[in-house]
Order: sequence, then structure tokens, then C-alpha cells
Amino acid sequence: MQFQLAQAQDQAAIAQLHTQSWQENYRAILAQDYLQHRLAQEHQTLWSQRLACDDPSLLILIAMAEGKLAGFICVQAGQDPKLGHYVENLHIHPDFRRQGLGKALLQQAQCWLNDQDPAQGLYLHVLAGNPKAIAFYARLGAYQVENAIWDAPCGTQVPEFIYRWHAGTQI
Repeated sequence: MQFQLAQAQDQAAIAQLHTQSWQENYRAILAQDYLQHRLAQEHQTLWSQRLACDDPSLLILIAMAEGKLAGFICVQAGQDPKLGHYVENLHIHPDFRRQGLGKALLQQAQCWLNDQDPAQGLYLHVLAGNPKAIAFYARLGAYQVENAIWDAPCGTQVPEFIYRWHAGTQI
């Protein structure tokens, strides 16, 4: 497994994996029309914009294996004064799940974030209807700090949880 900073040429593969992950994990949560007809283009645009910006507080790290994208993480340093650094995205290709890659990407991102500001913890939003993700983060020591409602791009209001790791917690 090779970890590297994402580059503009990784945009299509990242957007495709992001879309595939949402279609798999959110099919019972988000509108089917949205997942099938609008999501791919929205993710193409999102990753094109993120990879084109020069934001020193943003890290997009990819994991490559066998010449293909195995997973990626996107984090934003210092996003929330109370909660800390934000884990925006973490997605693993189905062929590489349950091999420790999600944890490894989180650990790599945590090292980078600690270099930015070690006094801040990490947090993320996870949809209440995604029990696999909830279990994964809980196994890694994250704990639920808040309930929230996400106004999804398809117009659906989706219950979500905010999970967090305290500063100094090793993932």
C-alpha cells in the first residue's frame, strides 16, 4: 500500500469511489433518483474544486494498491473551535475493506493534523443509518458527542451523529 497526497489527476478516481460508497451505503437513506442521476456529477465537481484549491488547512491523502485507488481521506485542520479538526471524507474501495486501511488513513491524517495543532481533537459526522461506519469509528475509540440533522443535497433530512476523538487520543 502506498500513501500519497492526492493530485489533480486523481480527481476522477476519487469522485468515482466517493460516489460508489454513497450508492452502496446510503441507498436506504437518500433518494434513489439523486443517487443514480445526480450524485456522480456532483462528486466530480466537488473533487475537481477541492483538488484545484490551494488550502493549507486541507489534506487529501490517497492509498494506492495494485495501481488503483484503494481508499482516500480528506481532512480539514482546525475546522471547529470546540470539536477540532474535521474528517470530511473517508472511503475505502470494497476490494480493500477489512484490511486496516481505514485505520491507517485516519492515523496518517491524524499525524498531519497533530503537526497543524496537537491541542485539537478530531471529529466527523456519520449518518445514523450507516451502522457499519458507526461501529468502525467506535472500534477506533471515537465517541458520540452530538445528534444532528443533515440537509442532504437531495432534499432529505437525515439524522446523523457527530463522533469525536479527544486531543492526544491515538487512533
